[in-house]
Amino acid sequence: MSDLSKDQTEPVKGEEHLSEHERLARRLNLPDSWVEAALETRHVGPKLVEEWEAEERAREERALGERQPN
Repeated sequence: MSDLSKDQTEPVKGEEHLSEHERLARRLNLPDSWVEAALETRHVGPKLVEEWEAEERAREERALGERQPN
């Protein structure tokens, strides 16, 4: 039986530049936002759901403000 994690993270042609996390996410078809959240959690520690939601609302409000004319 093969080691699934090793098989899924070994680079294939054209993916040599990707990190192990990015290769695994591609194999599992995870959205980029999930990968970013997982990496951020790994680096800064877990956040409360409310914190994630507040940050997402702030990003959406900034994006909406940038699209509206002054």
